[in-house]
Amino acid sequence: MNKKNKAKNAVYGTTGGKNEDKERNRISRKSLNPTDGVNMKSAVSGTNTENAASNFTNVKTELKKREKRPSDRLNATGGVNAKNNANNFTDMAIEFKGLKGASSTLFGGEIKKTASVITRAETEKYGKPEGLYITLECGGYKDEKIGAELANELTLCIAEAADFLNAATRKILVVGVGNILMTADALGPGCANKIKPVPGDGKRPKICTLIPNVIGMTGIESFDIVSAAVEKVRPDLVIAIDTLAANRTDRLSKTFQLSTCGLQPGGGVKNHRPALNRESLGVPVIAVGVPLVVSASRLALSLMESYGETVAAHLSYLNRRREGNNDNGQSGHGKRNGRGESGKRGTAHGTDALSDMIVTVKDINLVVEQCSEIISSAINSLKF
Repeated sequence: MNKKNKAKNAVYGTTGGKNEDKERNRISRKSLNPTDGVNMKSAVSGTNTENAASNFTNVKTELKKREKRPSDRLNATGGVNAKNNANNFTDMAIEFKGLKGASSTLFGGEIKKTASVITRAETEKYGKPEGLYITLECGGYKDEKIGAELANELTLCIAEAADFLNAATRKILVVGVGNILMTADALGPGCANKIKPVPGDGKRPKICTLIPNVIGMTGIESFDIVSAAVEKVRPDLVIAIDTLAANRTDRLSKTFQLSTCGLQPGGGVKNHRPALNRESLGVPVIAVGVPLVVSASRLALSLMESYGETVAAHLSYLNRRREGNNDNGQSGHGKRNGRGESGKRGTAHGTDALSDMIVTVKDINLVVEQCSEIISSAINSLKF
């Protein structure tokens, strides 16, 4: 092992060994039934509070079971299928269960940097491609000074990732992935529009930009457009920018992630498109993104884990009060037809409503504008 690799291992905690040299185990891809959701209606409707309290538990159990079911994690090398399926709802490395990283604080604690490495032997464990993942958490980037410091740190992280990939940097193609007409998905195109193309002057690399848009608007897969551009331009490095998905709402718009494993468009919301990575394009790919959306099913589970016991306890209390009223001869709404109104709704059952829902922040227009300004500023400042 050379000195450069030893240095990387010291920083990111990687360990060499035969396991990393073995080919990853392929496991069969199984599709998740799009109607394999849970019915929230039965948990919040009806007047029988005892059934309602029970339903909160049922829904929470169903959501946890759903996370354990196999789901496609496609990439250009044949697919990574996650056993740890809680990771299937997120693109964020800091949310991968069990993944450790080296953390540090910057700019007086305003920015938290976390660097993690997934080795080839760990791809099946985490259900994510191997590579370096760098996360910058910063909730105060709307402040001009903090935003400028964040952009500077992101510039250093891109250079760090390029060094990790041993990539040449004479010519860089920046790809803004996403749908420019859908605000939450317009981060990539917004960044690409703000990046200044550079012809290459010896001090700075040549920088080209591309916005492939989405297949729904062009009829052409983004991958096909990008691969054609790569073949023609022949860049040394591709930087792909896209909106990411998170598991937690408190990470939305406040976390910037960079990875060397490339980009899986639509991966976090289970709308898998062909991957943009080194295997598929033939050149190193650095992915940059910000989480701006969260799956409604993940959000529901998160809320139930946080407040479910409190809600269930309150419903149980109301139910006991109603039972007391019924014993005193007063009418009880939960006793209709002699079996309770919610008798047919006692368990959670499948629906696709929850799995089709994606939630974003209310000021998404401003967030996309600010985040794209920071990322584009970082790329415009690149000097190798």
